[in-house]
Amino acid sequence: MENFENVKEKTWEEIDAKWGKKHPARHWVNDTLFKGHGLFGYSAYHALTHPHVLLADLSRQIKWAWQRVFRGWDDRVSWSIDCYLDDYLPLWIERLIKYKKGIPVSMFKDEDYVEGSPNYEIKDESLAIRKKEFDAILQKIADGFRLHKKIIDLEFEYDTPEDKEAREKFNTAFDLFKEHYESLWD
Repeated sequence: MENFENVKEKTWEEIDAKWGKKHPARHWVNDTLFKGHGLFGYSAYHALTHPHVLLADLSRQIKWAWQRVFRGWDDRVSWSIDCYLDDYLPLWIERLIKYKKGIPVSMFKDEDYVEGSPNYEIKDESLAIRKKEFDAILQKIADGFRLHKKIIDLEFEYDTPEDKEAREKFNTAFDLFKEHYESLWD
């Protein structure tokens, strides 16, 4: 029997090399039984042979669900607020585009109002034009935040023309977000 200090943990590659192919049990569990899908972010074989990782992850999932119910967000949001906003802001903005009923007053120009109207009545054609303009602004914001996600996920090689264009579009979207921040309502 070997000394405890001399025992080396084998890697899957070493085990596969010993068998001359994939380890049969691991292969069957991962590829056949679970069709390549893991469990809780682990390979299925690892998760099944190490059940404590499933319990630990399950307890975290319950904790985060509890936080979302009573706080509205869970601890993972503060790990990377920019990623959270990149994921959800485009969805929220596009929902606003689809279901909003109003248009911010800041979108209207002097020529949009009916002359002599004591209640600042807006022309029907102006209403449709300003709605399209505001929808386009909101879509630019959503698209810009989606591009930012691609930037931080390194989908563009740094300092290439594509990267520069994506960063420029995000900066424009962020400027529009700041400009219309108080108008993101229904």
